[in-house]
Amino acid sequence: MSTYSIQPLTKMSRDPHRGSYDKETIHSILDEALDITISYVADDIPMAIPTGFVRLDDKLYIHGSVKSHFIRQICQNEKVCLTVSLLDGMVLANTAFNHSFNYRSVIAFARPFEERDEQMKIDVLKAFTDKLLPGRWEDDIKLPSNEELKATSVVCFPLEAASAKIREGQPHNIKSELHRKAWTGYIPLKMCWETPVPSPDMAEGMPLPVYQ
Repeated sequence: MSTYSIQPLTKMSRDPHRGSYDKETIHSILDEALDITISYVADDIPMAIPTGFVRLDDKLYIHGSVKSHFIRQICQNEKVCLTVSLLDGMVLANTAFNHSFNYRSVIAFARPFEERDEQMKIDVLKAFTDKLLPGRWEDDIKLPSNEELKATSVVCFPLEAASAKIREGQPHNIKSELHRKAWTGYIPLKMCWETPVPSPDMAEGMPLPVYQ
């Protein structure tokens, strides 16, 4: 089993039985998540920005405009914190204190840098598109021109340390309160895409793509 090394910044202190440093577990959560929050320091002020991302091996990538103030700031940081959280449901116990959520989360740390290699930038942008819409990059859209690539920054975050924390299953009901009539258990939560809304300038009769 391949794992990330346990470091002070990622070591579980509360409920360590819910923690995991297993790369397969951590990568699966990262691959399912659509957005990530990047926390960093700019001018001695803590900042946190959510954005889309993609994982390739042990590296995470984001992209944005070369004019982005955010992109410039994070690349000036020696280390940033990356967080992802997937909410899987509500947990209803027979006491207010023991109500909870079922969730899967990841916290990681990395030293960001801007990717300069043009082919790697293209590979990252394709992977980002394929993560959400498999096949759209190859079959449906005009690919980035040289000018568009120059206007786009791709930032790499090599994962130095990472851990996952997972809560699943039933509530911790208090036996002495089982006489209460309150419903207990958990309510699963699923996120899904709704019916696509076509743009008004699209050609008539265009069918929905297979990745819908």
